[in-house]
Amino acid sequence: MINYLDYVREAFLILPISNIADNLVEKITSPKYYFIDNGIISLLALDVRTSLLENLVAIELLRHYGTKDMVFYYKHGVEVDFYITDAETAIQVCYSMNHSGDTYAREIRALIKVQKHLSCRRNIIVTYDSEDTIIQDGIEIDIIPAWKFIRDK
Repeated sequence: MINYLDYVREAFLILPISNIADNLVEKITSPKYYFIDNGIISLLALDVRTSLLENLVAIELLRHYGTKDMVFYYKHGVEVDFYITDAETAIQVCYSMNHSGDTYAREIRALIKVQKHLSCRRNIIVTYDSEDTIIQDGIEIDIIPAWKFIRDK
């Protein structure tokens, strides 16, 4: 399986993002992968809307910040989709932030918990079309629609 991932990565079909919480060996061996072409996700993903949106954000971040040691994800007791080191920005991606259900609480909770481990000057949740600013436990979180997030990069 690892050989196939190497082949696909070398063909520039996928891009890896490392876990900023991992040690050097784990960073090399356990990245998250994102597809260069969102069309591939439509063939493979179970939750297509959320997967397409997260992949779109990943590709935009990698395009803007580069692929070397600037864009990470965080996973150590809690998972945050993206962390931008220079901007000290934590980013979650979810299709919809309706206040009923687990999604809202899960996304907010992750951004609050990551504050204990990383310096976060800005916290963002990228959604399909919601826009808001909330303050929870003294942490300001901007909820931004994807079109605006991409335009502002």
